[in-house]
Amino acid sequence: MKLIRNMPKKKIPTVETLDDAVAFWETHSFADYVDDTEPVEIQVNLPPKQQLVQIKLTAPEARQMQTLAKRKRTTPSRLVEKWVKEQLQREKQLT
Repeated sequence: MKLIRNMPKKKIPTVETLDDAVAFWETHSFADYVDDTEPVEIQVNLPPKQQLVQIKLTAPEARQMQTLAKRKRTTPSRLVEKWVKEQLQREKQLT
């Protein structure tokens, strides 16, 4: 019966540049170096991809918007979003 010896743990090399790190990891497997790592906690604060914009409508305008949205089988918010995007595209084409 053949015994398997424990392989020595591989150490992640210190690199000077991002390019050096990329070159190393393109030719090596992280699985071979997992024992040379330790858990860390990070916090990422990404800017929102969307921004909420509110508009004020009179009660009759809001009812009209609700009726129109129902007729188009969508929500008032999505209908307004579509209109704004269409108008922004038209404005962009004018400039």
